Amino acid sequence: MNYSCEKPGPRIAEADVVRFEKTIGYALPSDYRLFLLSCNGGVPNEAACVVPFVHPVRKQADENTCLVRWFSLGTDDGLEVAFRHLGKIVPPGLIGIGVETSGDPIILSCRSVDAGAVFLLDADRHLDGSTPDITLARSFESFYAGLRPYSEFDA
Repeated sequence: MNYSCEKPGPRIAEADVVRFEKTIGYALPSDYRLFLLSCNGGVPNEAACVVPFVHPVRKQADENTCLVRWFSLGTDDGLEVAFRHLGKIVPPGLIGIGVETSGDPIILSCRSVDAGAVFLLDADRHLDGSTPDITLARSFESFYAGLRPYSEFDA
């Protein structure tokens, strides 16, 4: 997969990724590692990318949200900060990798049971420390491949 961002994060090296993995205590999924080494987060292509999902309560398949920013390594408000903040409200092995328009985080699993799965954490509903119940994709690569330009949904 060829990963890119409209405004990528600062350039990082393999050693930066390894250091972050030691901090979180888990290995990152290989597709997400490649993403970080390719562009290190930043602003997604097309300014806002739409992420379709099925809402767990309303069971509607036409729900969507817009990814507005990927977290980057080595920035004042990046992956390390998201890890410290979200570590208080999500189970171990889950990390924030981005944020959508309402400020809710996009979560990636590094746990062996569901490694690579991408979730949306609805902060208004998620207060008990359980795994977020809005699954966006089973892998980071499929999540990235499923992003759509906002213009496709703005009808």
